[in-house]
Amino acid sequence: MKVSCGLGALVALAVLGSTIASVNGLRRGCGVRKVHYNNLILGGQKAPAGKWPWHAIIVHRAGDTVQAVCGGSIIDKYTILTAAHCLYTTHGVIARNRLQVYVGRTQLSVIDDRSRSYSAERFIVHTGYSQLHVRDDIALIKVTKEIEMSAFIQPVCLWPSEPISGTDIVGRRGAVVGFGLTDVDKPSDVMLDAEVPVVDLWSCLESNRAAFGKHLARTMLCAGGRDGVGPCNGDSGGGLFLEIGGVWYVRGIVSFAPNLDGVLKCDFTQYTVFTDVAKYLDWIAEADGNGTLVSPMRRKNKPATEQGMVNSAGCGKESVELVRERTDTNSFIFPWATTIEFLGIDYRRQNECLAYLITEWHLLTSATCVQEVQENEQE
Repeated sequence: MKVSCGLGALVALAVLGSTIASVNGLRRGCGVRKVHYNNLILGGQKAPAGKWPWHAIIVHRAGDTVQAVCGGSIIDKYTILTAAHCLYTTHGVIARNRLQVYVGRTQLSVIDDRSRSYSAERFIVHTGYSQLHVRDDIALIKVTKEIEMSAFIQPVCLWPSEPISGTDIVGRRGAVVGFGLTDVDKPSDVMLDAEVPVVDLWSCLESNRAAFGKHLARTMLCAGGRDGVGPCNGDSGGGLFLEIGGVWYVRGIVSFAPNLDGVLKCDFTQYTVFTDVAKYLDWIAEADGNGTLVSPMRRKNKPATEQGMVNSAGCGKESVELVRERTDTNSFIFPWATTIEFLGIDYRRQNECLAYLITEWHLLTSATCVQEVQENEQE
């Protein structure tokens, strides 16, 4: 993380909803600090012990080497919420015995009696995620034994179920926490926090169409001051935390940000994209299975319905709202359209066909497209 030193009725309902959420959060025991400080101002400063008791550190082991690669959030006594890409290496999903979760730690190089370490029992990765794209970048880590709660280790609340529109928090400021790269291009040894404003997806898209144009979706949030303060390499998987009435909620998961030109390092003049946790509450509850993952205002799950191969309820919709007055064609107008390229043994393109995405696993194209390739292979 880089750092630098009737309208009346609607308002009443919004305040009431926030009050109910905070009271229920207090009753459930999530999202509440057990250690109190006189000064809790955010801004890229060192975070004292107990300030973010739900933040977890995800480390990968390779032989004798241990590397902190991501963050995560404690959401119950057995579960860490993180980004799906944090569970991958260049060879695929990391082996469970090569991943550890540290909680209660505010300094990587120091192990004290406030911190705990846990092994992974299993990973639950969203089925929509793949390393080829960044959508559905969300996963759960189930640890092998119950997380020991204390004043320095606590769960954070899941976001209340309603509203789940990404616009409901635009303009608000949330907290991000981590040990990622700083302005000296080295990971921070101490936990740092910063405050970032949430912006609408259109502003995010317009800021850098080349970087965001093919990736932004309604299941994402965009935030950042573009002022040198915010998450960076190593902060992925950590939460975007918002406070309601003294109770903290995880609303986002750090997912991706544009790199500096020619360098695999985040660009602090760009926005950061987060997975919108509020859009995945049903998935989290279903993946958890034991019913412990309940947000303070959680509605009961809708009965599961059988679906065919094609889910007609969620198809044919643009992922990002377009300004209708625009006349130029861009990749967002037909987000289900793609091309299939076939390469020869010399890796030169032999054929290219138009195709349409109809499910997470299926493309629809012409028979002649595939037939020509099969004939070429037989020759």
